[in-house]
Amino acid sequence: SSGKEVKNLSGDEMNQFFKEVLDGKCPTPSIVGMITTKKSSGDTDSDSDPSPQLVLKQETDGEETSSIIYAPLFEAGSALTKLFEQQLTSTTLCFIADASSGLGTKMLGKIASSCGAGMALIQEPAWMTALANLAEQKEVSGQNLEQVMFGLCRLHAWQERDQVGESRTAVFTLPGQSCTANLLPVLQKMFPCERHVFVYDSCTDSVSRSLRNSELSSSIPLSNNVDKTITPKKLNPILAQLTSSRAGAVEAWLSSVDTFLKLKHSERKSGYIPFVCRLGFLMGQIGQLGNGQDDKSELALVNILQYMTGSRSRQLKDSVINAAKETLDQVRIEESEMLEKYKGDLSKGDSDVIEECAFAHKGILIQNKTLMDTVQPNKEWSLKAAKKMTSCACCMPGEGGESDDEEEDGNEVAPSKNDAKSQEVL
Repeated sequence: SSGKEVKNLSGDEMNQFFKEVLDGKCPTPSIVGMITTKKSSGDTDSDSDPSPQLVLKQETDGEETSSIIYAPLFEAGSALTKLFEQQLTSTTLCFIADASSGLGTKMLGKIASSCGAGMALIQEPAWMTALANLAEQKEVSGQNLEQVMFGLCRLHAWQERDQVGESRTAVFTLPGQSCTANLLPVLQKMFPCERHVFVYDSCTDSVSRSLRNSELSSSIPLSNNVDKTITPKKLNPILAQLTSSRAGAVEAWLSSVDTFLKLKHSERKSGYIPFVCRLGFLMGQIGQLGNGQDDKSELALVNILQYMTGSRSRQLKDSVINAAKETLDQVRIEESEMLEKYKGDLSKGDSDVIEECAFAHKGILIQNKTLMDTVQPNKEWSLKAAKKMTSCACCMPGEGGESDDEEEDGNEVAPSKNDAKSQEVL
């Protein structure tokens, strides 16, 4: 008869289990999530303070039983990190972070899984959401957070290795823009040589989109990491003019973009050089400032595919491009229908307040809505812009003169509203 066996592993027994998984002696377990057992109110023993537990599920081939495995999270993270650091793998990881209330990760995830280029999609894993929440609550940080992130990403990719095809790429989409602040810096630190994509839309469009889908994980309290760049005294009175759902979506978007900007500002230290993907290019939103007058969505699609699959030096198959186009068209139609259905969900007054919130961030200018180093659709595309943007908000990116590219980290001066130098316009 079918049934489930419960195992509690730690120490040498846990290390041996993970070693057997990597050696192929037993099936790779799936990651169910994380739990923290609260101690009873009468328990005053400091040694009994609860620590998070990793929960795994292992299916046994050819048998009708499965095992639920509990292991100390931090201990498991350390053990997996040591094992995978010694394990050779041909699978490349690609991480997609979002600042578009989910449309960007939804689009690129569907393209990755349906285009036939050999990418395995790991879509918004629940354990990442749990880890982000633990980090937000200060229950995990520092080396523990880094090792858990590294070990679980590698374990999840290891589980999907049979689904990886020609491009040998496992694509992780991060679980919502509200998680970016707690996850992206750690992912960049632990996987500096893997592929990173940051896909974004304007704040107003992202908030509007979040209101149409209550399932989006797009609004949690603003991370404390943003306090130095967004002055609460300046932001809170503006947010007070919005409903809680709108304010939460604004905070989540600001938090995600702020995390991106911080990593870019410390680029020489962090090594963060992602494919900065402007959603307007893929959506073919011509005529809007920053999107240009010509539909370059097909070229933008080829560019992002080349990056995600690591095939820039060789031509993509026509079948891959055609399948990706079909998926992109489908997503664009769905988004267009959704926009028509919920037309006018944001009033002009709400839109103005949302733009004012975005401007409360010292590094953001409204109107132009273009992030630094956004990849421009081109056959010879680049992850780095040829010039720093020094133009005002009414100019297109790069129309101003060149600025000094050798600013020292930490020596930036907060720009004024009328001085766009060193600002990223969004």
